[in-house]
Amino acid sequence: MPSLQRRISVLATQIAVALTLCAAPASADPSEEAWPQRPVRVIVATGAAHDHLPAALPLVSRLRRVRLQMFETAPYPEKLTTALADADSMRYYPAYEAAPRHELGEQNEVAAQHRLQLLLVQRLDGGLTIGDTHAYDEPFDFALSEAPTDELLARAGLILGDALPPVRRRWEGVYAECTDGAVCLREQIDDRVWLVTGPGGRA
Repeated sequence: MPSLQRRISVLATQIAVALTLCAAPASADPSEEAWPQRPVRVIVATGAAHDHLPAALPLVSRLRRVRLQMFETAPYPEKLTTALADADSMRYYPAYEAAPRHELGEQNEVAAQHRLQLLLVQRLDGGLTIGDTHAYDEPFDFALSEAPTDELLARAGLILGDALPPVRRRWEGVYAECTDGAVCLREQIDDRVWLVTGPGGRA
């Protein structure tokens, strides 16, 4: 909770500064180096904290938060020349709506429960970043679940044909996505102030 409170506090401060800049009077002398100068436009990118900005509350119904889990392994000895994804990725993204997704069949219990897909990319040091899950129902759990990690490790091992290195880091995150099919939400919420958020899940 302290880290969440700090993030909200930082966001509130950024918004307050942005709105103060918008309200600042323009200098009578264009050559005067007074601060703050009146900006042409302020863009507030709230991420998943979009409902902490009062002017954005009428827009909240067009957004939802999504929680995910990911992890990273120790360095993998072979070099991978491409990122990897499995067929479950086709279940979650608008880009695949034209595909015959009904032919994918049923997910297993773990994959269905966590709305799971395999996404894998190798980091510069050889470690593998692997994900991820999708949770939509708030309040989100604060704990990390082992079941999707085990499932993703097994899938990655099958594709690579090798045992994967041990997991060295795990994390969870929350992002915002639009529920109306838009690429992202871009709306003017005050004079010269624009809100931009919700680009997640649009691959």
